[in-house]
Amino acid sequence: MEKQSVGKILLGKWDTKTIVGVAIGVALFGVLMDYASIKVFTNTNLTLAMIVPVIVGGLFGPLPAALACGLGNCLADLIGGWGMWFDWSIGNAFLGFCVGCLKLYGADIENGKFDAKQMIIYVIVAVVGNALAFGVVTPIFSALLYQSELTITFICNHFPRKMIQHLKDFRGLDTVPIDAGIYYITGDAFPIQLLVTKELDPKENLWLQSLRNNMSEPDEIETLLREYEIKKSSKLYQAAMDVITRANWVAVKEVKANMCEALKELMAEEFQEQEELVTKRVTEEVTKQVTEQVTEEFIRTLFKHITDADKLAELLNLPVEQINKVLNR
Repeated sequence: MEKQSVGKILLGKWDTKTIVGVAIGVALFGVLMDYASIKVFTNTNLTLAMIVPVIVGGLFGPLPAALACGLGNCLADLIGGWGMWFDWSIGNAFLGFCVGCLKLYGADIENGKFDAKQMIIYVIVAVVGNALAFGVVTPIFSALLYQSELTITFICNHFPRKMIQHLKDFRGLDTVPIDAGIYYITGDAFPIQLLVTKELDPKENLWLQSLRNNMSEPDEIETLLREYEIKKSSKLYQAAMDVITRANWVAVKEVKANMCEALKELMAEEFQEQEELVTKRVTEEVTKQVTEQVTEEFIRTLFKHITDADKLAELLNLPVEQINKVLNR
């Protein structure tokens, strides 16, 4: 195998094969990120998409792997419908570059060369790459790209007086009340808001007010569940409901069971009417089929004695076409 310089290995060999490989990698990464992942906890998944930089990097080099992951993450954002997050796309591109450095330490996937030593190096690079990608690179670009849009939010059950005092004494940050249960903490580089769920208006802030672990009122949980039925197609509401349900599992489970029983009682008359309607339709259909069969047999029997179809039609007061249709079967 021809020995390549570090620069050539990092950049990869760009030809039609490489471009097609990157395009396939982008498509695979985007689809696998959305449809081949296992939720660990809210907004954090184990995904098969990370096989893409291994394959693309092993075959074509780190830069093609970085492009496949970065553009693939953009595609996943488009498919998921939650907007474009370029900070995460850049983080994934960085990770793809690190994982794709297989050829740099002697691995050659294309020719089946991947020994124990290279596996160990790969694992170390992958772990360090993940830590740098999402612990350093992504936060930096989040600050650069979304500083004006990014807001740090603290959600508490009670007003955190000690924390507020600490921020004031050591950071010089002031807390300003904006609305019932909503406070702005001013003086930091990033906008910070504090939400005290106990003080929020449950009608105007149902979902925010429900982000706690002590929900116990059945009416409150029923209202939330009914509201979720309307909005459950939204990924944002799915994420919020996941957090609320996990934090109040016993209470939510009990209310859901009671709601099912109440729904059955409430809909009892409608269920009975529907059952009667189905029974009536089935009876009518069966009667119709039986009547048709009896009529056909009667026509055939009479035709043995009255061999003229027109006379038979006149006698039975039926269209002659119907008589002929029966006789021709």
